[in-house]
Amino acid sequence: MITLQINSIQFCTNGTFLDSIVDILCNTNSIFNVSAKRDIRDIYTKMHRDLNKHQYVIYPLPGYVVNNRLNPTLLEDPTTHKYYAGHDLPVWLNDPKKAEHRILIISQDPRRNKNEMLDKNTGNKMEIGISTPFGLHSEKWRSAKSRGLIHWVAEELIKEYKETVSIYYTDVYKFRGADDKQLGLNSDIDERNYKPFYEDIIKREIELFDPTVILLMGGKAKEAYYKVFQKTDKVIETDHPSSQNRRWNAKSDDKINYIFNLLKNKIGGLV
Repeated sequence: MITLQINSIQFCTNGTFLDSIVDILCNTNSIFNVSAKRDIRDIYTKMHRDLNKHQYVIYPLPGYVVNNRLNPTLLEDPTTHKYYAGHDLPVWLNDPKKAEHRILIISQDPRRNKNEMLDKNTGNKMEIGISTPFGLHSEKWRSAKSRGLIHWVAEELIKEYKETVSIYYTDVYKFRGADDKQLGLNSDIDERNYKPFYEDIIKREIELFDPTVILLMGGKAKEAYYKVFQKTDKVIETDHPSSQNRRWNAKSDDKINYIFNLLKNKIGGLV
C-alpha cells in the first residue's frame, strides 16, 4: 500500500497559533478545564513525534479534565460511571498566519468503537480517546484512501499551492460517546445535547483561522455552520466522505479529484 507521508514541519506549525487553539479548548467556557492545557500540548507533541509511524494510535486523556458543564451520564460507561468518549483535536497543515489560501474542513464527530477506546499501553479502557478529524495524525489511517481521502486532497492542494495554502480540520461535535454493543451503547444522538456549546467553540475556531474557503462535509457540518454564520461564497458543501455513504458511491480516486477540483476552482474564483 502506498503510504501518505507528511512533512513534520507542516503539521500543526506556528506555536503561537497552537497556543491559541489550546486556549480555545481549555477554559472555563469550553470542553476542557484549564488544567488540561499541559495534557493537550503533550498530545500534540506526541502526534508530531509519531506522525509518520505506520500505526493508528489514539491517545488517552483522563476524564477529570472535562469541563463539568458537560453531563457525564451522556458520555459514560454504565459499568464504571466514568467518561467513555472520543474527541478529535483540531489539526492543520502549513502555517495559517502565512498562507494566502486558508481552507477550513468541517466534519461531523469523533466516533469511537470499543477497540479504539482500549489503551494499548495499559490494556485499560480510556476515558477520553484523543484522535484527529479523519485520523490526520496517523499514517496508517490517512493512507487508506477510502477512509482518509480528504488527506489525499490536501496533499494535492499543497503540491499545487505550496506554502501559500493552509488546511485546518475540525469537527462540529467535540465529544461523542463510544459505540460499544456489549454495553448497549450506540451514541448516535448523545453529541446533539451540546449543540449550542459546540457551535460557540466552532465560531471561535473560525474567527481565529479566518478561512478563505470552507468545506462542509456532511449534513451535520452544514447545519452547525449555518447556525453560526451566514452562507457566503467561501462555502463548498459535499456529502460526508465515509465509504458507508451510499449516496456517494464513486471510487476513492474520483472523489479525491472531485473535491480537489471543487477547491481549486473556488480558490481561483476568489483570487
